[in-house]
Amino acid sequence: MQPSARQWGQRLTRQLDVMVERTPADRERYVDFLRVFSIAIVIIWHWSLSVIFWNGDRFLMPNPINQVHGGWLYTWILQIVPVFFIVGGYANYASWEGSRRRGESWPVFLRHRLTRLLAPVLV
Repeated sequence: MQPSARQWGQRLTRQLDVMVERTPADRERYVDFLRVFSIAIVIIWHWSLSVIFWNGDRFLMPNPINQVHGGWLYTWILQIVPVFFIVGGYANYASWEGSRRRGESWPVFLRHRLTRLLAPVLV
């Protein structure tokens, strides 16, 4: 039997509560927010700017930035990728520092990082 939306929501809430309880108190939650926010903005930008349609004999993907007055300016003002990389670099540094505090060597750190980064790619 398929769980109801309410049951699914309750299960998700319990899982999130467990994750929050396991999160160290000194974790930079603002950094986590910036990571999620920047990824969401990148997804929204790509989704909104990727309009593909069939023109009878081929697919076309026009550049909608040219259709919006001053659209090129928005691409300069709303730059989010630098935030994504700066925050990602900080998170990686924080992970490295935690690894050093635990007395792990750099090969152990590298193995853990590559495992976490490559696992989703391989799935």
